[in-house]
Amino acid sequence: MTMTGLAQGHSRRAKESHRDTVTYEIDMLKYCFDRWQSAPIDDEMYRDFCLEGYLLHYRNLVRFFSGNHHDRDDLSMAKPGAWAGHHVTDAETRPFKASGMELERRYYDDISGYLHHCTLRRATTERNWHPEVMHREIMAILEAFQVAFPPASIDLGAKK
Repeated sequence: MTMTGLAQGHSRRAKESHRDTVTYEIDMLKYCFDRWQSAPIDDEMYRDFCLEGYLLHYRNLVRFFSGNHHDRDDLSMAKPGAWAGHHVTDAETRPFKASGMELERRYYDDISGYLHHCTLRRATTERNWHPEVMHREIMAILEAFQVAFPPASIDLGAKK
């Protein structure tokens, strides 16, 4: 890469809507999982890279679905009108919030402690992740989300 390339910078793909931001998180979660699954066993650094990307997007999505700790600027089930583009009832969000809260309770703090920054905990406490199990759990939520809020740009069955 030339210095000119560095000066130009880089950005993630453009989002056409707030809903597209959620789609991006879902796509990145799937992408990282697929790469982690297909990574050579002996390439530990690449596998760690894929796992950490997966965990980051997993954490973002469980917080989105739980609606917990919703700040004014956050997209989440706490204020679905910001991303859904129409009025959404509590009955429509309730199952997502319940599932999101359960996954958040089980994984959010551990993921944050593992990825957030260099901590004593990271060096002294080894965490074994089970991405296959985690993925099955969150895919159930994502598939229901696709049915309930189907943007044209999401295809949960496609591999990128």
